[in-house]
Amino acid sequence: MHRIPATTTVAKAHAALRAKQYRAAPQRDARLFREHYTPAGRIPEQPNLTKEQADLLFAAAKGTGTEWSTLAAVAWLDSRWGDPSAGSLVGRRLTAAAWSKYGTDGDGDGTVDHANSADQARTVATYLGTARDSKGGALRAYFGGHNGKALTRRARFLADYFDALGPEAIVTGLEDPATRKALEDRILADPDVEIYEGGRGDIAAGLIDPRVLVSIEFLANRFGTVTVSCLISGHGVFTASGNVSLHSYGQAADIAALGGESILGHQQRGGRAYRAVKELLLLPDAMQSDELISLWDLGAPSFALADHDDHVHIGFTTVSDAAADDDKGSMGE
Repeated sequence: MHRIPATTTVAKAHAALRAKQYRAAPQRDARLFREHYTPAGRIPEQPNLTKEQADLLFAAAKGTGTEWSTLAAVAWLDSRWGDPSAGSLVGRRLTAAAWSKYGTDGDGDGTVDHANSADQARTVATYLGTARDSKGGALRAYFGGHNGKALTRRARFLADYFDALGPEAIVTGLEDPATRKALEDRILADPDVEIYEGGRGDIAAGLIDPRVLVSIEFLANRFGTVTVSCLISGHGVFTASGNVSLHSYGQAADIAALGGESILGHQQRGGRAYRAVKELLLLPDAMQSDELISLWDLGAPSFALADHDDHVHIGFTTVSDAAADDDKGSMGE
């Protein structure tokens, strides 16, 4: 995948944006502000896999060519991760023919049991990894029926989101310090995520809200690569309107390119920037940003500002404990 060098339009757009922001607050630097700020409240909760469910799915996917995140997505669409009314965690759509050809012993007891959760999960993973030439083809065959294509799209979307969360956060949530450290390390090591040097320092210092990091990873999964032009470092404390910027709290990111294509000059309907805004609006409630700014107003937290022609801004606020207790999130169809 072609990467945009730092000397191209993306870097120039970033420099121009930074100049505008510093005119608003010439004496203040957001990094210094954030280093003396302790976030209050907590991150909204969302449905998580139990440790037992996660271990089962991770073990089932290993060595099959099916990613754990894809298997987790299929499990969500099959059973909402263990809703008793849905039956098994994953595999309820397996046909007798699929069991006959792809049935696999998942728990090592030497038998293939259609009612065993480990065997069901391993069989689904084997099926998805080998039944068709492409991942999409295997998913469509698994879901079948008149809505197979729609369910396949949902599964691939959820798989990209679950992969962005990572195997730790999908169990513990994003409040756990070890989970946040694992997410930071993963994004810094991801070759598909291009972040300027100051922003990498912000992440390494543990100053960035994990929801921001998940959003960045999600966009990398959806578009192949993502270029981040601003986190905290390089941004003024205040916005041009005089309010304290969410960047100053480590709760915002500016996206300058998607899939190697600069946001500047490419915000047409149906383009990558437009699609990114739409897809971010489809994430679960707990991952909904409070500011989603580009040249498009698509409702909810998204709105248009003319000076966001060169980037998509994603910003989150921190909820109070009382509000977080009321917000469990959803991943409904």
